[in-house]
Amino acid sequence: MLGRARILGIETSGIWGSLALFSEGRVVLEREHHEENQHAERMLSHLDSALSESGWEKHSLTRVAVSRGPGAFTGIRMGLALAQGLELGLGLEAVSVCSLRALAVTGFLDPAGHLEAPAPGSRVIAARDARRGELFVGVFDANFAPLAEPAIVASEGARASLLTLGGGARCYFVGAICRTLTLACSEGAETQPELSPGALERFGRVDPHARAVAWLAQHEATERSLTPEYLRGPNLIKPKLPPSPFDS
Repeated sequence: MLGRARILGIETSGIWGSLALFSEGRVVLEREHHEENQHAERMLSHLDSALSESGWEKHSLTRVAVSRGPGAFTGIRMGLALAQGLELGLGLEAVSVCSLRALAVTGFLDPAGHLEAPAPGSRVIAARDARRGELFVGVFDANFAPLAEPAIVASEGARASLLTLGGGARCYFVGAICRTLTLACSEGAETQPELSPGALERFGRVDPHARAVAWLAQHEATERSLTPEYLRGPNLIKPKLPPSPFDS
């Protein structure tokens, strides 16, 4: 654990963007915006205002942690670029975390940065909308260690797929799928998915938060690599153009 380190957490892998200043196991200050695809316009101003209000100098930061995906291509690239810029400009240590792991932690972390841990022996399944009728899914143990590589699961029939990933253990579901799972479970079902404390009540959100990215960085659950984790190619649709007169 990084004791008195001053950590900047950055999360831009989804629709919402956030950053958090984190030190000695608590959130010092955070900023976020809920405007779709506005990370480039918002995050630098959020960083400046957060540092100013907290009284931290940029050079007092010791580590920057960023979500590397999976998630939205543009947002992931923007967050990684910001982390790389701070690493080069300020000489910080830059690390990255899986966005699904950050989402799993988000469901258990209160706004002050205090963790309400999952039950021992349980699993935490984090899912977020991947579009194209699919979900990005990560499976973690009660200490948020990954039990499998992040995967893509079809939204149709996702309840059965995710319960299978639970492996018969007590499961907590965090993210895009948790409401669907709650509604889909009948009262007599043998396996009832259990929602993490606050996953809906405290964090009615589908994106991870920067406070969880910073929390993972303080606990050294990170990677030095700033390589994006996309899981698949970009969501591009080729335009239907008329045949070229030069093709023959």
